[in-house]
Amino acid sequence: MAESIALKTLGLNKQELQDRLIDALVERVLTGDRLPTKMRGAIWAAIDAKVDALMETHIVPAVEDMLAGVLIKETNKFGEPIGTTNTLREYITKRAEEWLKVPIDRYGQAREYTSDGSKPRGVYLVDKAIEGHLSGVIAGLGTAIAANATASIEAAVKGLQPQGK
Repeated sequence: MAESIALKTLGLNKQELQDRLIDALVERVLTGDRLPTKMRGAIWAAIDAKVDALMETHIVPAVEDMLAGVLIKETNKFGEPIGTTNTLREYITKRAEEWLKVPIDRYGQAREYTSDGSKPRGVYLVDKAIEGHLSGVIAGLGTAIAANATASIEAAVKGLQPQGK
């Protein structure tokens, strides 16, 4: 009872006091005013989790709906429509396929006309990925072979040394 009298004398009720405390704590968190690091981290983690949940339930579906409704029509240089109308997903897929099919030279540069055995960009990228992986494997094998050869040579040399009587 003494608690409610003190609040009444201050001109506050319980809800107003809670609101003011929360506002003050939020202000301290946002300004970084001497809150312990662990507490600040926990508060920001909770805020991030809430924002992520809100994005998943409200923003992501809204953006997906907006993008699903986007239609792209090819035009000529005068802005007159030509070709077919595509959704954004179809347009991006088409452009990605075109990009992967562009002929490139052995240095990975797009060339309209090459005579040095050009190949499509997609093939070039796969070749480079395989080459990078294999070079790492071969380097590891080289190290292992060298260590094994060194051990074998040392064992053979020890075997050839005369034994003391």
